[in-house]
Amino acid sequence: MGNDTNVNIGNSGEYFVAGELERRGYTVAVPMSNVKDFDLLAIERDTHRQIAIQVKTTGYKQKKWTLSKKNETLLGDDIFYIFVSLNELEAPEYHIVPSKIVTDTIRKNHEKWLNTPGKKGQKHNNTNIREFYDLEDSYLDQWELLKMELIDDSKVENGIYSSLTRYISKFSNPPQSKVMPENNIGDGTMEHPYQFPYRTYSREIEDFVKDVYAFERSHPEYQLSRYVFILQYYGIQWDENAMTNVNIDELNGQAVLALIMGAVRAERFCSGALEGFLQNGSIIKWLKRLKKLSDAFEESE
Repeated sequence: MGNDTNVNIGNSGEYFVAGELERRGYTVAVPMSNVKDFDLLAIERDTHRQIAIQVKTTGYKQKKWTLSKKNETLLGDDIFYIFVSLNELEAPEYHIVPSKIVTDTIRKNHEKWLNTPGKKGQKHNNTNIREFYDLEDSYLDQWELLKMELIDDSKVENGIYSSLTRYISKFSNPPQSKVMPENNIGDGTMEHPYQFPYRTYSREIEDFVKDVYAFERSHPEYQLSRYVFILQYYGIQWDENAMTNVNIDELNGQAVLALIMGAVRAERFCSGALEGFLQNGSIIKWLKRLKKLSDAFEESE
């Protein structure tokens, strides 16, 4: 593909993204000169919050975009990538990805590629080319990610997590839930139908759930109603295996709370989901992370 064609595709992607952002409540500025770190500046009309955006475009029906080594450097939390697939003459696709996810992903993928022998067993030579994939459409049309506002742990009030961290001692050996009814006496007939089974939790666990929701209501700045998007911002799927195995050592309080809210909300869709997080130690691990963050706040003052 010639350079002129590449430029045209790149320009098309930027204008498609600009139009889509305008349609979604943003005012978009296109720099008149070449700016190193971003292609578009979007200002949310309701809040006046500014977001810098890098646009990467492919003209093919694919979910792979070419980047370079410089894209491994994280430039800021308010910079997003919008990857565009023009799909030839079909409607474009937009994949909205936080810059942190992009930098971490392309760096790890490149390291894996270097450490993997070629088809003939040869060692790969280093290169400045990097590639980003979204084969499972994890970030397809995730425009809500642009509304994410991260909480600065160094600026939160003392004791903010105490209503939740007090459960650490109570959950060191969490009680098992019970499946009810214990004896289903129905026979499946209209007169005596089977009762759909459900789980009951101890008073301590019920109180914990209430306190999680109370925190959400008292601290709207944490945006915990968007827990799925917070998790996605950090590259975590709303999935028991992904949530259980994520490395929490570098997660801030907002991300840890999103994990807790995700576990609590999972119970609404799958009876026993919260039980799994309690019994595998995830809940207490997340609470200890909040306690560690809280202790660090107090020591810094």
